[in-house]
Amino acid sequence: MTKQLNLRMKRRQDDLVVREVGADVLVLDLRSEHIHQLNQTASFVWHNCEGASSPAAIAELLAFQFDVGQDIAIQDVQRTLEMLHELKLIVGDETASDQV
Repeated sequence: MTKQLNLRMKRRQDDLVVREVGADVLVLDLRSEHIHQLNQTASFVWHNCEGASSPAAIAELLAFQFDVGQDIAIQDVQRTLEMLHELKLIVGDETASDQV
């Protein structure tokens, strides 16, 4: 079972070069020397990782923006946050707890 991220996440600012290409976002991680291409959904989540919004709030925005059900939005946000966190593209305060 994957770890559920119930915290406010923030985009890592250091050692990243970010470019928007259409609806996608390209992130060059200078630390790992990897390029990551974020699709439209992942790009939406990435842009909303500013440290102020909980995963639940991001899911609510995603559901409205893409006209999908709340359950699907929660799953998509959770999966995307896990991926971004694993890639070390976002950081968060793991002591803060918000429900998704």
